[in-house]
This record gives sequence, C-alpha cells and structure tokens, in this order.
Amino acid sequence: MKYHAEAGDTSWWVTDPYSFGPVLGPIDDLLMAEGTHRRLHDKMGAHLIQHEGAHGVHFALWAPNAQRVSVVGDFNDWDGRRHAMRKRGDVGVWEIFIPDIAEYRAYKFEIVGPDGQLQPLKADPFAFAAELRPRQRLDHAETRARLGRHRSPQALGLGRSAPRTDQHLRGARGIVGP
Repeated sequence: MKYHAEAGDTSWWVTDPYSFGPVLGPIDDLLMAEGTHRRLHDKMGAHLIQHEGAHGVHFALWAPNAQRVSVVGDFNDWDGRRHAMRKRGDVGVWEIFIPDIAEYRAYKFEIVGPDGQLQPLKADPFAFAAELRPRQRLDHAETRARLGRHRSPQALGLGRSAPRTDQHLRGARGIVGP
C-alpha cells in the first residue's frame, strides 16, 4: 500500500511496510526453535530481497525477552517509532520488510528490554559489513573498490566469517549489503 505525504511545499510517496506479510515461514520457526536451522545467515540480519512485488530489505533479529524491537537507521532518522518489528510467535524472532531501501544503508536495532527500559542501540550480529568508530560509514565507492574482484565482503574478512567480539559489536553499525 502506498500513500501520498505532504509537508509544506514538498510531497512524496510512502510504501507502508506493514502492508507486507512475513518473510520467514513456519518451517523457519520450527527449525530455529529446534536449533537445527542450517541457513540462519540467509534468514537473520538484513537482506536485500524482492517480496510481494516490492524491492526492499528484510530485517530479522532474535531477541526473545524484548518487549519491542525496532530497526533504526539513516533511512528513518534513527527513530525507533517508525519501523517497529513484528514478533514471530514463541521463537523470539522479530522481523519486518521495509520496501524501497537500497544497499549500503547504516542501521542498528532498538530494543526495549523485559523491564521496559530502552537498551543502547544494538549492532546486527549477522551484518555483512560494519562501521567502526569514529568513522561509522563506508562509502559506496570505497566499499566497491575494497571488494575489487571479490564477490562478497566475507572474502575480505568484513562479513559473517570474521571473528567478532562484544566490543566490536557495541561500536559498530550494520551496513545493508548486496
């Protein structure tokens, strides 16, 4: 569903992310609950996909004790009220499909804990690439140049196969990858 928005002399079209159904299915739920899902890297985190006829990004995060999870980023002014994620049953996974987001957009997850307290923004443990402080953004051209002939950030140790520490994740923002 698209709707037309106006503010002053400016107008734009917005696609409602809540008009799209879930991306993950009941088999994913079952395998995650059993701990036997062998393709979590394809399901969790942020992935550029086409879903129900629209191009965008699917976000999924495991946060079983959270009261609320939102995805925040440069595409929504880091405002957790704009893209609250849906909880998938008893598995503890939260997801949302946001249309019209391109690759290389910075994001984090905003989590309200079981005590109702807003937690510090969390980095994506499944991110393809991450920014480190103080410079927390990789430019498109720089990323492409660094990747060169490699097909994925993992080939340079920027992706999931690279070892991660808690300190690394706290200071990083995920980058929506190709």
